[in-house]
Amino acid sequence: MATYEYDIVIIGSGPNGLEIAAYLAKAGQKVLLLEKRYEAGGGLATE
Repeated sequence: MATYEYDIVIIGSGPNGLEIAAYLAKAGQKVLLLEKRYEAGGGLATE
């Protein structure tokens, strides 16, 4: 089994989760972004 290490784990890929994940990744952090739905974006994602 593969092992992965992350500096930051963000739960929820709504607008705020996506934004902070992008900032942290640009700053060189290894980011894991988790979302329970099939699409990211929270209230921005419509069906």
